[in-house]
Amino acid sequence: MTFATVVGLGLGMSGISVGLMLSYPLIYNQTFLRSDTVSALSKHHRLDVWSRGYEGGKAANAPATALTALAFFSTWAYRGRYVVANRKINLYVVAGVFSALVVPFTVLAIKPVNDRLYAHLANAKSTASAADDDEVEALFAKWTRLHNVRVALSLVSMAVGFYATFGF
Repeated sequence: MTFATVVGLGLGMSGISVGLMLSYPLIYNQTFLRSDTVSALSKHHRLDVWSRGYEGGKAANAPATALTALAFFSTWAYRGRYVVANRKINLYVVAGVFSALVVPFTVLAIKPVNDRLYAHLANAKSTASAADDDEVEALFAKWTRLHNVRVALSLVSMAVGFYATFGF
């Protein structure tokens, strides 16, 4: 695989990853979680809507994030083999690091929120209380804030990759 192919794969997948991640705050959150129709749904149905969106995003975005990081990290193999400035390669590796940081951030910061939301989903049919509704709303808000950190990490990864490619 040529250096240009690896870089193109990294840039392309980073764009896909950013687009997928931005779809939650820009489209999904606005349409499904904040609309009058959805806010009138029961807690169980709102949690179900969230879980379906989350699972769909996870299925699409995890591979895109992994391929982005892998492609950018792979540029290291070309160090010294082509007339490519080591500074550019270092920037691609930095882009890979920002893309890869999405994984530990998700596991450490977002997974506990996901676990609580899924626990509420499992219990939503049998119990219903205003306190639970308030906690679910707080968890949705926290999840969205944490997800925005993942969006920022992906945007930085893409920006560094594009800067390495076109900024010199």
